[in-house]
Amino acid sequence: MISLLDADPDLAANLDPDVMERARTATRTRMQRLSCGAWDAAAAMEPEVHHRGFLIVDGLLAREVEVLGRRCTELLGPGT
Repeated sequence: MISLLDADPDLAANLDPDVMERARTATRTRMQRLSCGAWDAAAAMEPEVHHRGFLIVDGLLAREVEVLGRRCTELLGPGT
């Protein structure tokens, strides 16, 4: 488990210090470490949980996307 506010402190930039600890607890979520190789993002979503996206804490993901009929690689990392 990890707090999103610990993983990305910019998310808490406008929080008052007195609510920071409650917010840190409220934003705890499961962290998943990935190995090199193909990863199925759709399969990683938990159907019973409202999915809000992924936050890359460390490392780099590359995914192939198609834009206007051309394939390209999108690189995703911390802060992107």
